[in-house]
Amino acid sequence: MNDDTPLDFTIVNKRLWNAKVDHHVKSPMYDVPGFLEGADSLNSIELDLLGDIQGKRIIHLQCHFGLDTLSLARRGAQQVTGVDFSEKAIAKAEELAKKTNLTASTKFICCNIFDLPDPEELFDIVFASYGTICWLPDINHWARILSNHLKPGGFSLLVEFHPFLDIFDEAYTRIENSYFNHGPIVCDCQGTYADRNAPIRNKSMEWCHPVSSVIQALIQNGLKIEVFKEFDYSPYDALLNSVKIADKCYQIKGLQGKIPIIYAIKASKPIS
Repeated sequence: MNDDTPLDFTIVNKRLWNAKVDHHVKSPMYDVPGFLEGADSLNSIELDLLGDIQGKRIIHLQCHFGLDTLSLARRGAQQVTGVDFSEKAIAKAEELAKKTNLTASTKFICCNIFDLPDPEELFDIVFASYGTICWLPDINHWARILSNHLKPGGFSLLVEFHPFLDIFDEAYTRIENSYFNHGPIVCDCQGTYADRNAPIRNKSMEWCHPVSSVIQALIQNGLKIEVFKEFDYSPYDALLNSVKIADKCYQIKGLQGKIPIIYAIKASKPIS
Protein backbone atom coordinates (compact mmCIF):
# COMPACT_ATOMS: atom_id res chain seq x y z
CA MET A 1 0.00 0.00 0.00
CA ASN A 2 1.46 3.40 -0.93
CA ASP A 3 1.19 6.49 1.26
CA ASP A 4 -1.82 7.77 -0.69
CA THR A 5 -3.98 4.72 0.15
CA PRO A 6 -5.90 5.71 2.13
CA LEU A 7 -5.27 9.33 1.25
CA ASP A 8 -3.74 11.42 4.03
CA PHE A 9 -4.53 15.09 3.45
CA THR A 10 -1.32 16.31 5.08
CA ILE A 11 0.93 14.09 2.95
CA VAL A 12 -0.99 14.73 -0.29
CA ASN A 13 -1.30 18.49 0.11
CA LYS A 14 2.22 19.03 1.46
CA ARG A 15 3.62 17.28 -1.64
CA LEU A 16 1.53 19.59 -3.83
CA TRP A 17 2.54 22.79 -2.02
CA ASN A 18 6.21 21.84 -1.92
CA ALA A 19 6.01 21.47 -5.70
CA LYS A 20 4.43 24.91 -6.07
CA VAL A 21 7.00 26.93 -4.13
CA ASP A 22 9.71 27.39 -6.77
CA HIS A 23 7.16 28.27 -9.47
CA HIS A 24 5.37 30.76 -7.21
CA VAL A 25 8.61 32.46 -6.20
CA LYS A 26 9.40 33.03 -9.89
CA SER A 27 5.88 34.08 -10.91
CA PRO A 28 4.77 37.64 -11.74
CA MET A 29 1.76 37.13 -9.47
CA TYR A 30 3.93 37.07 -6.36
CA ASP A 31 6.47 39.56 -7.76
CA VAL A 32 9.30 38.70 -5.40
CA PRO A 33 11.71 41.19 -7.08
CA GLY A 34 9.23 44.00 -6.45
CA PHE A 35 8.75 42.85 -2.87
CA LEU A 36 12.51 42.88 -2.26
CA GLU A 37 12.54 46.47 -3.53
CA GLY A 38 9.89 47.46 -0.99
CA ALA A 39 6.50 46.59 -2.51
CA ASP A 40 3.78 45.56 -0.04
CA SER A 41 2.11 42.19 -0.72
CA LEU A 42 -1.00 42.97 1.34
CA ASN A 43 -4.29 44.13 -0.20
CA SER A 44 -6.77 46.84 0.77
CA ILE A 45 -9.33 44.24 1.93
CA GLU A 46 -7.15 42.95 4.76
CA LEU A 47 -5.37 46.25 5.44
CA ASP A 48 -8.65 48.06 6.08
CA LEU A 49 -9.70 45.38 8.59
CA LEU A 50 -6.33 44.96 10.27
CA GLY A 51 -6.08 48.64 11.11
CA ASP A 52 -3.02 49.95 12.94
CA ILE A 53 -0.71 47.02 13.72
CA GLN A 54 2.14 49.03 15.20
CA GLY A 55 3.66 47.08 18.10
CA LYS A 56 1.27 44.12 17.69
CA ARG A 57 2.14 40.44 17.99
CA ILE A 58 0.66 38.55 15.04
CA ILE A 59 0.54 34.89 14.05
CA HIS A 60 -0.03 34.26 10.34
CA LEU A 61 -1.43 30.78 9.69
CA GLN A 62 -0.66 28.95 6.43
CA CYS A 63 1.71 31.71 5.38
CA HIS A 64 3.14 29.98 2.26
CA PHE A 65 6.60 31.47 1.65
CA GLY A 66 6.02 34.45 3.86
CA LEU A 67 5.46 37.57 1.77
CA ASP A 68 2.43 38.69 3.77
CA THR A 69 4.15 37.74 7.03
CA LEU A 70 7.09 39.94 6.12
CA SER A 71 4.81 42.75 4.91
CA LEU A 72 3.11 42.77 8.31
CA ALA A 73 6.52 43.15 9.93
CA ARG A 74 7.40 45.98 7.57
CA ARG A 75 4.22 47.74 8.65
CA GLY A 76 5.44 47.93 12.22
CA ALA A 77 4.24 44.78 13.96
CA GLN A 78 6.43 43.97 16.94
CA GLN A 79 6.64 40.26 16.10
CA VAL A 80 5.06 38.21 13.31
CA THR A 81 5.10 34.41 13.38
CA GLY A 82 4.42 32.63 10.08
CA VAL A 83 3.27 29.01 10.08
CA ASP A 84 3.19 26.62 7.13
CA PHE A 85 3.54 22.86 6.67
CA SER A 86 5.74 23.12 3.56
CA GLU A 87 9.41 22.94 4.49
CA LYS A 88 10.32 24.42 1.10
CA ALA A 89 8.04 27.39 1.72
CA ILE A 90 9.40 28.00 5.20
CA ALA A 91 13.00 27.79 3.96
CA LYS A 92 12.21 30.43 1.31
CA ALA A 93 10.44 32.61 3.89
CA GLU A 94 13.49 32.53 6.15
CA GLU A 95 15.71 33.39 3.18
CA LEU A 96 13.51 36.38 2.32
CA ALA A 97 13.52 37.52 5.95
CA LYS A 98 17.31 37.69 5.83
CA LYS A 99 17.29 39.55 2.51
CA THR A 100 14.87 42.14 3.87
CA ASN A 101 16.56 42.47 7.27
CA LEU A 102 13.39 41.33 9.05
CA THR A 103 14.76 38.36 11.01
CA ALA A 104 14.47 40.21 14.32
CA SER A 105 10.73 40.84 13.92
CA THR A 106 9.70 37.57 12.23
CA LYS A 107 9.73 33.90 13.12
CA PHE A 108 8.70 30.93 11.01
CA ILE A 109 7.38 27.55 12.16
CA CYS A 110 7.15 24.53 9.86
CA CYS A 111 4.21 22.38 10.89
CA ASN A 112 0.61 21.51 10.15
CA ILE A 113 -1.38 24.14 12.06
CA PHE A 114 -3.28 21.33 13.80
CA ASP A 115 0.06 20.39 15.38
CA LEU A 116 0.90 23.90 16.63
CA PRO A 117 2.12 23.81 20.22
CA ASP A 118 0.46 26.03 22.81
CA PRO A 119 1.99 29.50 22.53
CA GLU A 120 4.34 30.80 25.22
CA GLU A 121 2.67 34.20 24.83
CA LEU A 122 -0.73 34.91 23.31
CA PHE A 123 -1.09 37.03 20.16
CA ASP A 124 -2.91 40.28 19.48
CA ILE A 125 -3.96 39.11 16.00
CA VAL A 126 -4.41 35.75 14.29
CA PHE A 127 -4.37 36.23 10.51
CA ALA A 128 -5.19 33.86 7.62
CA SER A 129 -5.88 34.77 4.03
CA TYR A 130 -6.66 33.62 0.48
CA GLY A 131 -6.84 29.88 -0.01
CA THR A 132 -6.24 28.54 3.51
CA ILE A 133 -9.16 26.81 5.20
CA CYS A 134 -10.16 24.82 2.10
CA TRP A 135 -7.11 22.61 2.80
CA LEU A 136 -8.33 21.71 6.30
CA PRO A 137 -10.92 19.02 7.09
CA ASP A 138 -12.02 20.24 10.52
CA ILE A 139 -13.16 23.86 10.68
CA ASN A 140 -14.03 23.66 14.38
CA HIS A 141 -10.47 22.55 15.18
CA TRP A 142 -9.20 25.48 13.12
CA ALA A 143 -11.38 27.94 15.07
CA ARG A 144 -10.20 26.43 18.35
CA ILE A 145 -6.59 27.10 17.31
CA LEU A 146 -7.47 30.74 16.59
CA SER A 147 -9.09 31.16 19.97
CA ASN A 148 -6.28 29.37 21.84
CA HIS A 149 -3.66 31.66 20.31
CA LEU A 150 -5.52 34.95 20.89
CA LYS A 151 -5.16 37.05 23.99
CA PRO A 152 -8.34 38.56 25.45
CA GLY A 153 -9.09 41.75 23.55
CA GLY A 154 -7.32 40.47 20.43
CA PHE A 155 -8.94 39.53 17.14
CA SER A 156 -8.72 37.04 14.30
CA LEU A 157 -9.01 38.02 10.66
CA LEU A 158 -9.85 35.59 7.89
CA VAL A 159 -9.89 36.84 4.30
CA GLU A 160 -10.79 33.94 2.05
CA PHE A 161 -12.08 32.84 -1.33
CA HIS A 162 -15.83 32.43 -1.05
CA PRO A 163 -17.01 28.79 -0.85
CA PHE A 164 -19.77 29.65 -3.33
CA LEU A 165 -17.04 29.33 -5.99
CA ASP A 166 -16.70 25.65 -5.11
CA ILE A 167 -20.08 24.76 -6.56
CA PHE A 168 -18.75 25.40 -10.09
CA ASP A 169 -16.45 23.44 -12.34
CA GLU A 170 -12.90 24.79 -12.63
CA ALA A 171 -13.81 27.09 -15.54
CA TYR A 172 -16.95 28.44 -13.78
CA THR A 173 -19.20 27.44 -16.66
CA ARG A 174 -21.58 25.07 -14.84
CA ILE A 175 -22.63 23.97 -11.37
CA GLU A 176 -20.82 20.76 -10.48
CA ASN A 177 -20.51 20.45 -6.70
CA SER A 178 -22.46 20.96 -3.49
CA TYR A 179 -22.03 24.15 -1.49
CA PHE A 180 -22.08 22.04 1.65
CA ASN A 181 -19.25 19.96 3.07
CA HIS A 182 -19.74 16.34 2.03
CA GLY A 183 -16.16 15.28 2.66
CA PRO A 184 -12.94 15.84 0.72
CA ILE A 185 -12.87 16.92 -2.91
CA VAL A 186 -9.98 14.94 -4.39
CA CYS A 187 -8.53 16.29 -7.64
CA ASP A 188 -5.63 15.61 -9.96
CA CYS A 189 -3.87 18.97 -10.23
CA GLN A 190 -1.92 20.20 -13.24
CA GLY A 191 0.00 23.44 -13.06
CA THR A 192 -0.83 26.08 -10.46
CA TYR A 193 -2.87 29.26 -10.26
CA ALA A 194 0.28 31.40 -10.49
CA ASP A 195 1.68 29.46 -13.48
CA ARG A 196 -0.81 27.34 -15.43
CA ASN A 197 2.04 25.78 -17.45
CA ALA A 198 4.15 24.72 -14.48
CA PRO A 199 5.09 21.01 -14.73
CA ILE A 200 3.19 20.10 -11.56
CA ARG A 201 1.20 16.89 -11.47
CA ASN A 202 -0.22 15.97 -8.10
CA LYS A 203 -3.36 15.13 -6.21
CA SER A 204 -5.04 17.61 -3.89
CA MET A 205 -7.58 17.24 -1.11
CA GLU A 206 -9.87 20.16 -0.33
CA TRP A 207 -13.02 20.80 1.68
CA CYS A 208 -15.84 23.27 1.07
CA HIS A 209 -16.65 25.05 4.33
CA PRO A 210 -19.87 27.07 4.00
CA VAL A 211 -19.64 30.55 5.47
CA SER A 212 -22.22 29.60 8.11
CA SER A 213 -19.96 26.76 9.30
CA VAL A 214 -17.00 29.12 9.64
CA ILE A 215 -19.00 31.72 11.57
CA GLN A 216 -20.55 29.10 13.83
CA ALA A 217 -17.14 27.53 14.56
CA LEU A 218 -15.75 30.92 15.60
CA ILE A 219 -18.75 31.57 17.86
CA GLN A 220 -18.58 28.12 19.45
CA ASN A 221 -14.94 28.75 20.31
CA GLY A 222 -15.64 31.92 22.23
CA LEU A 223 -15.09 34.56 19.56
CA LYS A 224 -17.43 37.45 18.78
CA ILE A 225 -18.08 38.31 15.14
CA GLU A 226 -17.25 41.98 14.63
CA VAL A 227 -17.22 42.27 10.83
CA PHE A 228 -18.48 40.11 7.99
CA LYS A 229 -18.02 41.33 4.42
CA GLU A 230 -18.38 39.86 0.94
CA PHE A 231 -16.65 41.12 -2.22
CA ASP A 232 -17.46 40.51 -5.88
CA TYR A 233 -13.81 40.49 -6.96
CA SER A 234 -10.45 38.90 -6.23
CA PRO A 235 -7.28 41.00 -5.85
CA TYR A 236 -5.42 38.16 -7.59
CA ASP A 237 -5.73 36.82 -11.13
CA ALA A 238 -5.93 33.30 -9.72
CA LEU A 239 -9.17 32.00 -11.25
CA LEU A 240 -9.80 30.62 -14.72
CA ASN A 241 -11.84 32.79 -17.11
CA SER A 242 -11.08 35.92 -15.10
CA VAL A 243 -11.59 39.47 -16.36
CA LYS A 244 -9.55 42.41 -15.07
CA ILE A 245 -11.93 45.16 -13.97
CA ALA A 246 -9.37 47.46 -12.39
CA ASP A 247 -5.97 47.29 -10.74
CA LYS A 248 -5.92 44.26 -8.39
CA CYS A 249 -9.57 43.60 -9.21
CA TYR A 250 -10.55 40.45 -11.11
CA GLN A 251 -14.01 39.00 -11.73
CA ILE A 252 -15.17 35.90 -13.60
CA LYS A 253 -16.21 36.35 -17.22
CA GLY A 254 -19.97 36.17 -17.62
CA LEU A 255 -20.52 36.45 -13.86
CA GLN A 256 -19.16 39.96 -13.27
CA GLY A 257 -20.82 41.50 -10.24
CA LYS A 258 -23.19 38.56 -9.81
CA ILE A 259 -21.42 36.25 -7.35
CA PRO A 260 -19.28 36.62 -4.23
CA ILE A 261 -15.60 35.85 -4.76
CA ILE A 262 -13.94 36.92 -1.49
CA TYR A 263 -15.28 37.20 2.05
CA ALA A 264 -13.77 38.49 5.27
CA ILE A 265 -14.57 37.76 8.91
CA LYS A 266 -13.11 39.68 11.83
CA ALA A 267 -13.79 38.13 15.21
CA SER A 268 -12.64 39.32 18.64
CA LYS A 269 -11.89 37.46 21.87
CA PRO A 270 -13.77 39.04 24.76
CA ILE A 271 -11.71 40.34 27.67
CA SER A 272 -13.99 38.66 30.19
